[in-house]
Amino acid sequence: MGVVEMWESSILMTIFNFFGYLQRNSFLRIYSNSEILLYYVFELVFQSKVKAPIEYFKMGLGLESG
Repeated sequence: MGVVEMWESSILMTIFNFFGYLQRNSFLRIYSNSEILLYYVFELVFQSKVKAPIEYFKMGLGLESG
C-alpha cells in the first residue's frame, strides 16, 4: 500500500465517519440509507480506480458496444 493510497483511504474514512456522524445525530435526514449505500459504492469504485481499467467501467455501465 503506497503513501498516496493510504492518504486517499484516510480521507475517505474521514468523509464516511462524518456522514455516519451526521446520520447518527439526525442533523441531515436527507441522507437516506440508499444514499449512504451510493457513497459506499463510490468508495469501492474510487479505491479500485487504479486496479480496474476504464473499459471495465464502460462495460459495467453498458456503454461498450457489442
